Amino acid sequence: MLIFFLHTQNLSNELNAKVVVFDAQQSNYEFCDTEKALKSQIEDLTLQEMQLTSP
Repeated sequence: MLIFFLHTQNLSNELNAKVVVFDAQQSNYEFCDTEKALKSQIEDLTLQEMQLTSP
């Protein structure tokens, strides 16, 4: 019975570790998408500003 519990506990620990890694990857992807979107908006605003200020 103890061996079964230890095996189950090890599987649980492995699963928890994988979930933590997955969550970190998702956060990283979301951050990268947000960063790309913000850079794109900055580029658009810079272009608009240049068009407005050009003679």
